[in-house]
Amino acid sequence: MSSDRIEGFDVARAFAVLGMVVVNFKVVLGVSDGEPSLLHTAASLIDGKAAATFVVLAGVGVSLMTRTP
Repeated sequence: MSSDRIEGFDVARAFAVLGMVVVNFKVVLGVSDGEPSLLHTAASLIDGKAAATFVVLAGVGVSLMTRTP
């Protein structure tokens, strides 16, 4: 059975959601800037990028939904 889904788009969306989860865990757990933890380092690398990626992917998804066949 063939599907019209774009697998790369789904993978990128999954990475964006996981990135937002990591960033929000940093906020919820109250990791301070002075603590050299793996979570803090990972969250610092993707802070802001995950949310921006998710918003862009949401816009692309809406544009793909509204296209005419």
